[in-house]
Amino acid sequence: MLGGVYGSGCPLGYLLIQLSKYGEENGKQQYIEELLDHFKRVWKLKATFTLTDKDMGEINAFLKKFPNAKHQLCFWHCLHAIKTCLSILRRHPRYYDAKEAKREFDWIDLGFAPVGQSDGVQQKVSVMNNYR
Repeated sequence: MLGGVYGSGCPLGYLLIQLSKYGEENGKQQYIEELLDHFKRVWKLKATFTLTDKDMGEINAFLKKFPNAKHQLCFWHCLHAIKTCLSILRRHPRYYDAKEAKREFDWIDLGFAPVGQSDGVQQKVSVMNNYR
């Protein structure tokens, strides 16, 4: 847990836990909630925002203990997730069905098609028209 002091991160506390695969359900979240309770009670901590990775136990603990704080995901973890998803480029993406997309999102342009599924000419014309 870090706090901001004169524009720099200042360590406030840490929690090292290792849960077995047979651990109590939501055990990690409960430990984090107890740590946050300590900081709220002893240090009168009032978080205005939280920053975690994509761990739902962490996210849920912060949301429960600091419901009014803005929750953000760590930028590095977001980039890592995107790169991981993009690293499977050798797999062909699912065929894009404009009608199916339009049923789910009414603002979808039925004329749109991914470059890999079109000759690209119409799409380039549409893009050029948008910049006029």
